[in-house]
Amino acid sequence: MNRREFLLSSVAIGTMALAAPQLVLAQDKLTILGSVPSLGFPFFVHMLNQIKAEAQAQGVNLVESDGQNSAPKQTADIEAALVQKVNAIVISPLDVNALAPAIEQAIQAGVPVVTIDRRVDGVEGILAHVGADNVKGGEAEAQAMVAAFPNGAKIFHL
Repeated sequence: MNRREFLLSSVAIGTMALAAPQLVLAQDKLTILGSVPSLGFPFFVHMLNQIKAEAQAQGVNLVESDGQNSAPKQTADIEAALVQKVNAIVISPLDVNALAPAIEQAIQAGVPVVTIDRRVDGVEGILAHVGADNVKGGEAEAQAMVAAFPNGAKIFHL
């Protein structure tokens, strides 16, 4: 695990551990939903593995959720977690607009929510966001390409 990965997973789980203890009896373990957009992408497999490792290190139960590249599936996973009375949710939403109502529902139910990688704007009460600003990152990447190729170039972006 590199430094960035350690910090991301530690901040997400640590924030939950600090936010939710009043919701759990001393003898009970916290239960957190960890939801990623799709385990079909190595980035999200790695993200969920890091969340799992940090949850285990913190003594937290983790309910793992693979959104299967489907906003309705990820929404249903949040709703199911609320029925199961999870203490907190750590989520990287597939579609920030489509997931906003389910995230609002969780917050209204008193369940702390931390978003990772993709910020859900317009939803009040999200405990924290862990991630970079992808728009600013894209702008910086474009500026670097312009600087590297001042006379223009054909660029293929993956």
